[in-house]
Amino acid sequence: MATPYTPIKYATFFWLLLALFGMFAGLQLSRSALFIPGVLLAFFSFVSAGRMVTRLIRIAAMEQVLLSDSRSELFNEFRQSSLAQQILTLLVAVAEVDGEAGQQERGLIRQFLLERFSDPAIQRQLNTWNHGAIPASQLGPLVHKLRLQLSSPECETVFFWCCLIALIDRKFDTREHEILQLVAKHLGMPPYHARRIFHHAKHRIMLEEESSNDRFGRQQSRPQARSRESRAFEILGLSEGASKDEVRARHRELVKKYHPDAHSHLGPIAAQEATERFQEVQEAYEILTA
Repeated sequence: MATPYTPIKYATFFWLLLALFGMFAGLQLSRSALFIPGVLLAFFSFVSAGRMVTRLIRIAAMEQVLLSDSRSELFNEFRQSSLAQQILTLLVAVAEVDGEAGQQERGLIRQFLLERFSDPAIQRQLNTWNHGAIPASQLGPLVHKLRLQLSSPECETVFFWCCLIALIDRKFDTREHEILQLVAKHLGMPPYHARRIFHHAKHRIMLEEESSNDRFGRQQSRPQARSRESRAFEILGLSEGASKDEVRARHRELVKKYHPDAHSHLGPIAAQEATERFQEVQEAYEILTA
């Protein structure tokens, strides 16, 4: 992350490299007829290198203080906000990873949450929340704090929402992949489980797109449909060809994650979305064990 000290740090590092080169050149000269000039060059270069190292350490310490102050202010603001406001901040951070979100995109994200939180008090909080996006370098600890307020199924739902936001523009690049990995990690989700939820979100976006096309009578060229078995393995987060014992074990594991009261913080729509994901899991299990 760039700071006001970054240019000074790069210049100091450049002079350190020159000093090291001078030390090397002086040692080479000291082995020839130019012994005294070589020793002097090596000595002064050594002293200069020591000063540059000391300066770099000092710059690093000042940068740390600066970043700590900034991080502390961000944490305090994040800590004092409501759960819905924290989720809104996270979704904006995911949306902005590939470029700053405009007012229209932020408005769509806000509306996305307003549809899921029907409580008037929470809706007022969301409508008045104008927090700036969190830098990706500071996102992890804040997501971890969010995790402490949620049950495991609720963490899954928040990650599902992040995936929907990342996929909503039908584009997905490396930066979005990296930030989703970071969010999943700090929500305590294993990689295979995060991939499974990502594919649920991707499938949801595809179904909505197909429904929209059918409603308006549009026809689009679509990629060749995957087999039901391939899709079922994907839903369960298993490699194609996994044994039936592996399928049963994964199914038992996923069933434990769902409970009617597991989304008390996120409302009825979140519970409904989780139920839909569970139904997909159940259908995939039946396909692979038939």
